[in-house]
Amino acid sequence: MQPRCGIFLCTTIPIQEAITNATDRIQNPILHLSKQEVSDLLQVTLNNMYFSLRDQVFRQREGLPMGSSISGILAILFMDKLETIAFSSHLIISPYKRHVDDIYLQTTNEETEDHFHHIINNVHPNLKFEIEKPETT
Repeated sequence: MQPRCGIFLCTTIPIQEAITNATDRIQNPILHLSKQEVSDLLQVTLNNMYFSLRDQVFRQREGLPMGSSISGILAILFMDKLETIAFSSHLIISPYKRHVDDIYLQTTNEETEDHFHHIINNVHPNLKFEIEKPETT
């Protein structure tokens, strides 16, 4: 199953940051392609995406393209990096689960929820997350 990328996540991830994040993880050549060759292929692919709207064709200039096979994978890698940064504050939350840009977590108090929300929203200027809290009775 191909990971799907939510419209708000994919289109807000800067292309160059996504490429750098992905290629920085490459330890060994992939199918005889060097890290630089993979980067070059991603540059060409992601910087030459087109879409049509009302019978006009546009080149996407910013953000990962919706519907591209590679966007979901790059978004997952990008979110992984953001999580690493957010959890480097030694904040421990369990359980914590994520599917692309949907995060599920439980905390023992609202202060911890708000603290994590603040941290994750300040990791990258383009990405802002909403929080849904259960209603208490």
